[in-house]
Amino acid sequence: MKSLPELLREQSPQHHIRYAYIKELAGSGFQKHATLVGYLTDHGPQHYENLEIYLSHLLPDEVKQQLAVEEIFLLLCAVHFHDIGLLSEEYPDEPWTDVRKDHVNRTYDYLHDYYQDWGLNQFEAASLKNICLGHSGDTFDELPEEAVIHHARIRVRFLTALLRIADELDLDYTRVSPIIPHLKKISENSLEHWKKHAQIGGVLINPKSWTIEVHAMPKNEVGKAIIESLVEQKLQRELQYVRPVFEKYGLYYRQVIVKHEVFGKKRSSSDQSKQSKRDSRSSDEASQENQETPTPAANTTTTSTTLATGNTGANFGSQIEHEPPVAQPPTAPAPFAHSLIQAIVYSGVPEGILSGDDKPQAIRANELVRWAESQGDPGLLKLYEAIQRAKYGKKRPNRVGW
Repeated sequence: MKSLPELLREQSPQHHIRYAYIKELAGSGFQKHATLVGYLTDHGPQHYENLEIYLSHLLPDEVKQQLAVEEIFLLLCAVHFHDIGLLSEEYPDEPWTDVRKDHVNRTYDYLHDYYQDWGLNQFEAASLKNICLGHSGDTFDELPEEAVIHHARIRVRFLTALLRIADELDLDYTRVSPIIPHLKKISENSLEHWKKHAQIGGVLINPKSWTIEVHAMPKNEVGKAIIESLVEQKLQRELQYVRPVFEKYGLYYRQVIVKHEVFGKKRSSSDQSKQSKRDSRSSDEASQENQETPTPAANTTTTSTTLATGNTGANFGSQIEHEPPVAQPPTAPAPFAHSLIQAIVYSGVPEGILSGDDKPQAIRANELVRWAESQGDPGLLKLYEAIQRAKYGKKRPNRVGW
């Protein structure tokens, strides 16, 4: 199975060079936004790479071969331009919720004004800005069905439908970073999307059975509800929305299958042995207590039933513990509370970046975070490891969790 960039390179090296130029220039310009735009999930170069992969998987080979060179070129350009409206700073005090809702219009206007800066002609720009406009929201029906560029027929709505579904399919855990929630406050509305992505292991597309398979690992019933509403139902609605266009050009995707997987419990013999000893100790203590202070059988049954009933539904999978509570180790201090100096040393911040030791820790902590953000993903990862080292005395594996 050939990817769309490979197909473009084979059919038209000239168009592939133009596409590669746009991809490189857009990637370097948007790199600082790869991890987080405001409080949003990843809308940077990694997101665009994922979309190229999903588009290649969505299209069977026989449908790919029917794409004109100009269609492949415009679809790949749309991948790298479709979210550029999120970066607009025309209204700096505007809430991010408004920016997100309006970003398709801002993308359209940006391409309308600056298409020549990217080496595009007016005919390419006209189709490209329409494809980007229809990738989200309810503007799909406003788009022209087709356009013509040189000798090629450009199926504008078909290309828009492909981009729209590919964008929806970029669901898995790579869209969020386990570092960001430790460094920034995520709004409640956006936090649901972060949790959604964190619980998706991957997406498989099967053009033979025309199914889309989502593999999820929800942590609890709340996680299952989030996946059902924000993944399964939303994907099904999107497929229904573009179905007439898809079927017109030979794509018959209709079914979304969500498969829930379980992380499982520890199974090592040492853990089982510890659990067995705890159970044995609890049993002995309970027996000794019954011998010393006998209790009427009726009262014991009533108490047990009451406890069991009281716990039902309170915590999923909860059990009544009879052994005495085990002392918990003290929790580690917050990374910036007592270990800022260690975190600065471990992160290797260049001289002159941070204020002097006489400044409040909060100021120096903010300067440290801003420096890490300016370095992109590598800097954030380095800072995260430094914080973990300062907090725990060693590196800890990356974990996504709330």
